[in-house]
Amino acid sequence: MARQLPGRLGETVLAPATRAFTHSLDMAAAGAAATMLGTAVLCLVLLRGVRTAR
Repeated sequence: MARQLPGRLGETVLAPATRAFTHSLDMAAAGAAATMLGTAVLCLVLLRGVRTAR
């Protein structure tokens, strides 16, 4: 859509939009990584004393 704008207006709009999109992907990945790390720690704590069946 921004590429269809006349002149430099398209470039002016496209550059910040691209940065914002990339930043949002980075933040989503960081949030997912933090959630997975927290879940792993929680599992270690909760399953610390559980014995395996033999």
